[in-house]
Amino acid sequence: MSTIPASVSLPVKKNVMLEIFFSIMMFIMVLFYWIGKEPDSFQGISLPFDISYLIIGLVSGIGVLLFFRRKLAFTKGQLVFVSATLLTPFPGLIGLIVHNPELAQWNQHIMIESTIHDTMMGFRPAITQCVIFLFCAPVFARFMGKIMMSAITIAIAFHVVWGIAQVAFPINPSLLEKLPILSVGICWESGEMCANTVRAVGLTPNPFFFSFLLSSYAALYVRRWNGWQGKMGLLLSCLSISRSFIIAAFIVLASRLTLRNILFLLLVVAVPAYLYSDLFSSILGARFADDISYASRSSTNMLALEEFFLNGNIFGIGFTHPYFTDSTFATLLLSGGVGSVLLYVTGWLAFFKTWYKSMPPVERRVIVGFALSFFILQMLVGSADAQPGELLFFVAYWNSIFNPYKRTDAR
Repeated sequence: MSTIPASVSLPVKKNVMLEIFFSIMMFIMVLFYWIGKEPDSFQGISLPFDISYLIIGLVSGIGVLLFFRRKLAFTKGQLVFVSATLLTPFPGLIGLIVHNPELAQWNQHIMIESTIHDTMMGFRPAITQCVIFLFCAPVFARFMGKIMMSAITIAIAFHVVWGIAQVAFPINPSLLEKLPILSVGICWESGEMCANTVRAVGLTPNPFFFSFLLSSYAALYVRRWNGWQGKMGLLLSCLSISRSFIIAAFIVLASRLTLRNILFLLLVVAVPAYLYSDLFSSILGARFADDISYASRSSTNMLALEEFFLNGNIFGIGFTHPYFTDSTFATLLLSGGVGSVLLYVTGWLAFFKTWYKSMPPVERRVIVGFALSFFILQMLVGSADAQPGELLFFVAYWNSIFNPYKRTDAR
């Protein structure tokens, strides 16, 4: 068995109270994560501390307690994911010792100091991810019901409201200013709104975090994919106008939609785009004006390849380097060489394999769609799978595991 048994008996009233409690925790996590983590990035609200670690720690502690009470167990595939994740930084330790001097071109891609502080040689993100996967997400999934889905949906709705306002800013600048919280995200420079670029971020500092949060929300409905909620979550993830996430969203949508559905979807998109072409042209023009993301992504990915193949840093240069790359795989190749890349891929393949086996055959192609989208995003985007999107993604996984098509398939 790989789950908290579905037969665990709790009094109905107690079960409801626990779901309400964890629903409140999830609501706070989704809505206030970035506001608490980067208080200087928001005007009109401030939190005294980063509330996310308090919630993660509390819920993970409950998960550990369930594990010791033998109400939570793990399969081989899940442990492979965790092991590979924890081992991913190790090749970088070798790289720190034996690496050659880095390419001079990296000096054009130095990160600010605050983005690389105290990463524990690359192990802190891996440890945090594994704790959330093993102990935090299963507890939320155990109490996943209408109350929690409502709480998550309301929290997501706040992100969507700010996302729409950020997209519409070039058309109606006062719309965003009328909202009670003015997000100081990627479109702010020196405290002033950057009106020349549209990057909807919701209440996160990054359009990729915003999109992955909504994509993970869609994954919560993966076992009821015939409904509209999951598909709507993916479509809303495109609000950021991130080409990478638009591609990823439509891969998942195409994995389940029939040709007739796809044609209808294109019609629904094409007709408003034609009727309001001036409006869309203004938004897209502001989004892609002086867009350097493609050049940045290409240059950093190429430098990572050159560092490996031409400069001879086959173990990378360690996970404490100050260089920015716009791709998870490029970062792994630069930091830990091909060893880190292989460990990362191995772990996530095990993750999606166990998820795939827990699903009814008719729904399994949706998981394939999510897997393809995930790996494509890691080639195009750096660190998109951040909390709370990552937490929702793991909750979606455990929700499927706890209700498998065949329990023997979960092995």
